Amino acid sequence: MTNNLKKSAIITGASRGIGEAIARKMASCGINLSLVARSQSALETNARRFAEEFGVRVLPIPMDVRDENAVIGAVKETLGAFGRIDYLINNAGYVDPVGILEMTSQSWSQTVDTNLTGVFLFTRETVRYAMKDRGGKIINIASTAGLSPRPGWSSYAASKAAVINFSLTMAEELKEYGIKVYCIAPGRTATELRKILAPEEDQSAILGPEQIADTVMFLISDAGDYIDGQSIIIRKR
Repeated sequence: MTNNLKKSAIITGASRGIGEAIARKMASCGINLSLVARSQSALETNARRFAEEFGVRVLPIPMDVRDENAVIGAVKETLGAFGRIDYLINNAGYVDPVGILEMTSQSWSQTVDTNLTGVFLFTRETVRYAMKDRGGKIINIASTAGLSPRPGWSSYAASKAAVINFSLTMAEELKEYGIKVYCIAPGRTATELRKILAPEEDQSAILGPEQIADTVMFLISDAGDYIDGQSIIIRKR
């Protein structure tokens, strides 16, 4: 049965880290969820756990955000299940830190297509099928890497810089539909991936995924209505 009463969200990169933390916070507030990531087993585990803990409906949708047909299918599946999409959280990301002389075109494309093209595809299809007629909120997770030089991380930094500008542009372009667009640029964050990239780093000294999730929850609240259309930097000094 389609549930038209509860709000619903699509969260990409929802199998672990920042995406998982956002999904937990949203589920705890009674929001139905479509969780998107490539890892089917992790998604199914999260979906089952959140549904049991919080009594919400959760759809695990294993897919690659670079796949246009899969994105269209995910949006339509979410609409079919929940009857609405109130929030889109574009969080899926990829990083392969390597200098320009060692970087392959394949690595460049995978980084840009995951971090930027996936955001574009989910934004376009969610607006087209769900938000154009009723409004909504879109939150894109960028990075402070998109705001400063990052030697050895050029593809990642470039893609995140593009996400920031895309978000600012969409905030203006989609105003006429009652859609608000936000961009969060976190600093270093204590995730499993960060442990691999910086194994010697003290993770207690950097940002936690929960702090980013808290920011997302503020933005989807009524209080967040007045700060869209800007890059929101959060970091632990």
